[in-house]
Amino acid sequence: MTMRWMVAVIIVLMVAGCSKLTMKNYNKLKAGMNYNEVVNTIGSPDKCSDMLGMRNCVWGDEKSSVTITFAGDRVLVFSANNIH
Repeated sequence: MTMRWMVAVIIVLMVAGCSKLTMKNYNKLKAGMNYNEVVNTIGSPDKCSDMLGMRNCVWGDEKSSVTITFAGDRVLVFSANNIH
């Protein structure tokens, strides 16, 4: 019984601590940051698309998300939807 309890606690802690997609971290984003700085701040994107030297990346899902457009390797614009 003790082993199951420990595994359950570890899983809960991993799930609770996984997301870096918070308003606190979103507020750390700045135009001009490079891609690696953004990933270190809010984690890896869930999807990206590239076109003509621009990269558009999305973190999150349809309920809450952050969208960032990079020009080259630098943040050009970013926006949030329902981030807490």
